[in-house]
Amino acid sequence: MSDAQIEKVLEQKIFWRVPNQYPQVVKTIHEGDPVAQLSSSEVTQNLKEWAESIGKRPGTEAKKKESKGILGLWNR
Repeated sequence: MSDAQIEKVLEQKIFWRVPNQYPQVVKTIHEGDPVAQLSSSEVTQNLKEWAESIGKRPGTEAKKKESKGILGLWNR
């Protein structure tokens, strides 16, 4: 299925794509290892980035930039 077909059926834009590394993921599942232990794996890195992107609170980036350094303590 193409991206356009998926978006049409779901009536939503695709927010994130996870790379297809089926053999590698199935192997870790069968061995009982968490996928997160595959630190160099493209799928693991992608899932970490996805989690970070959905876990961010609006405005946190601006606050981090403002509060850098010792003088940033008074901005809290």
